[in-house]
Parts: sequence; structure tokens; C-alpha cells
Amino acid sequence: MGRRGLLGLLVVVMCLSAVAGFRDLKSSGKRYFRPNVCESDQHGMDAKIVCYCTTPGNKTADCWVNVHDLYEYDQTWSGFEINSDIRHLILTMAPNGQLNYLPIRALQYLHNLRSFSMSSANVPVIKAHAFSFLSQLDTISLINNQIVTLENYAFADLTRLRTLNMSFNQITFLDRNVFHKCRNLELLYLTANNISSILDGAFQNLEKLDILRLDYNFISVITADTFRGLDNLSTLGLIANYITILEDNTFDNLRNLVFLDLRQNAIQSISPRTFNGLTKLQYLNLEQNELKMLDSFIVQGLPNLLYLNLAKNLLTTFLLDEQSSLYSRFQKENTLFYLNDNNIVCDCRLNWVFSLHSSTKSPIFREALNSLQCELIQRDRTDFVYIMRLNLDDLPCEFFSSTTESLVQEYRPHHTLRRHYYVSGATRDVIHMLPLLLTLPILFH
Repeated sequence: MGRRGLLGLLVVVMCLSAVAGFRDLKSSGKRYFRPNVCESDQHGMDAKIVCYCTTPGNKTADCWVNVHDLYEYDQTWSGFEINSDIRHLILTMAPNGQLNYLPIRALQYLHNLRSFSMSSANVPVIKAHAFSFLSQLDTISLINNQIVTLENYAFADLTRLRTLNMSFNQITFLDRNVFHKCRNLELLYLTANNISSILDGAFQNLEKLDILRLDYNFISVITADTFRGLDNLSTLGLIANYITILEDNTFDNLRNLVFLDLRQNAIQSISPRTFNGLTKLQYLNLEQNELKMLDSFIVQGLPNLLYLNLAKNLLTTFLLDEQSSLYSRFQKENTLFYLNDNNIVCDCRLNWVFSLHSSTKSPIFREALNSLQCELIQRDRTDFVYIMRLNLDDLPCEFFSSTTESLVQEYRPHHTLRRHYYVSGATRDVIHMLPLLLTLPILFH
């Protein structure tokens, strides 16, 4: 055999040896070229990611990012490949850790993932189809991640997604196709963002949505098209926004709404047909707005209303017909109505307070009426008195005349318009320390 033949034989032998060695390595189960984020020896102080995984099967991984320089394509992320059976992934930033991207490098291995939670990162944009390859996702929690922009189709095609929480971010705008084909989404939390604009139809694909929280944002205008498509919504929270006017049929699409919270806005006007069609509404909170006038007939068409809060407005009176169905409902044991901290004028339009106080079966409501005050306008002064300490004879009717308002304005102490509470920078810092309160209930519901 010549030199060339010997050289060829040597190459063949070396290749066969390498293949045999690789087979032995594979059969031994040792894949040292891929770190395992769930192995105990990865939990040292120098580890970039520390994960605590449940056994058997590593179904849940609670992971902490320990460094600022964990790059998007860092080899550490490949450690999730060995743990592809993880069902629940919780990713939190340690005091010295930070991420400015979604860890797609890790998520690409977790095709059986049911829930994903990431908090305290710095991810300014959620890009289109960011999670589309995770078809089994049931829950996504992205609390306190400095998110500003949700691109069109950011959460598209997540047909099994039921809960999405993006509270305590900096989202400014909701486009029409952000939640495209999320047809099974039931819970959507967007509390404490910077949302000022919602494109008409932004929620139109969410036909099974049950709870929508938009509290502590900067929303000033809502229309019937804002909530188009939310036929099954039962709870809508709009606490502490900038809403000033509620127009006719604003909530017309929400035929199954039970709970509506509009407190701490700047609402000055409510149109007569604002609440048309809300036949299932039980809870309506308008506390701490700037309402000066509100006729009871506006809420008269809410046959199941059990709770009405008009406290801390600028109302000068509230007319309630003793023959109305609303009056009858307020007599029941499970009803509540609050009218305290307004500018109620003591006159005979308050006669219903006395009769309802004696007929209601609700001890809490009766106590609320006991604490209700009105402004008793006399010739040279105005006194604030408890209504239930007056007699019917103390409630004059002459204030129905056209001169009433001028008298009220002349003798009533100056009443600065109450502005509602918004989340200040300092308050947000405190709130950001509490994201776990929102995370825990939704991760394993």
C-alpha cells in the first residue's frame, strides 16, 4: 500500500473514532456544550441566570437575571433547550440584572409553555408577532417593563391566550390589530400606563373578554366605538383618567356589563342616554368627579343597579321620585347609594331622604343617609347641617325659583373644583414595588 493509501486509511480511522466518541457522549446524556439553567451547579454567584425549577420534569422555572450585559444571543439562553418541557417561566430582574429585549432565544425552545411572566426589565417595544410561535400560551404577564409601544399584531394569533397583564408600563397608544385573533382572551389589564388614545375597534376581536382594566391612564375621550366588539365584557375599570363628558350610547356595545368604575375622573356632563342598554349593570361608581347636575332618570333605566356612588362631586341636589323603580330598589337590603361630600342645598327636593331613611332595609344605606349633609342657606350665612337632623318644615321650596342659583352663589363659600388623583412619579415608584400583588393571582389561576 502506497503512502497515499496509508494517509487515506488514517483519515478514515480518525473519522470513525470521532463518530464513536460523539455517540458515547450522546448516550451518556452529558451535553456539556449546552448549559442547563436548572442544574444546581448553575446557581453560583457568577451565574448570569439563576433558575429554581420544580421537579419532576422541570415544569416551572423561576429565574433571576443577575447581570446587565446578558446579550440577546448569549450562549446562556441555549440552556433552556434541555428544559423544553417547562410549562411556566417566571423571569425577574435581580438588583444587578437587566434586559432590554424579550428573551426569544430562550422562548424558542419552550413550545409547551403555558404561562410567561417577566417584570422589572426595560423593553421599550413589543414587536409584531413577538409570541406567535408559542401557540400553547395561556397567560402573559409583562408588569413594569418600561414598555412604550405595542406594534400592530404584537399579540396576534395567540388563540389560547386567556390572561394578559401589561400594567405599570408606559404604553401610550392602542392600535386596532394589537390583539388580532386573541379570540379567547378573558382578562386584560392595562392599569397605570400612559394611554391617551385608543383607536376605534382596538378591542373588536376580543369577543370573550370578561374584564378590562384601564385605570390610571390619560384617556380623555371614549365613544361607543371604543369598546366595539366587547359583547361579553362584565367589568370595565376607568379609574383616574381625564374623561370630562359621557355622550349618548357610550357603553351601548356592553350589554353584559355588570361593573363600571368611573371614579376620580373630571366628568362634568352625562348625556341622558349614556347608560342605555346596560340592563345587567349592578355597580356604577362616579365618585370624585365634577358633576354639577344629574337627574335620576339617567340611571333610572338600569333595572339591576344595586350600587350607585355620587360622592365628592359638585351636585346641588338629586331628585328621586318616590314612585320610581329606582326608589324601590334603594329600599332593598343589598343596595347602596352614596351622595355625601357634594354641594347639596337644603330644600324640599330632599324629601325623599326622609322617607327612604325610614323604609330602606339596608343598615349601611341608612347610615349613609345619616351622614348626608346639605347647605342651609339663610339670609346672611350658609350652614352645613345633617339632613336627618332637620324637619320637613326646614326644607323650603322657594329655592326652585329662577333666583335660587344666584342666592346659592352669593352665600355659598367658594368651592374650588376638586381635581382627581393621578399617579405622580413618586407614587409610581412606590407602586412599582408591588407588582407581585398583580402577578400572583393570574399566573396559576
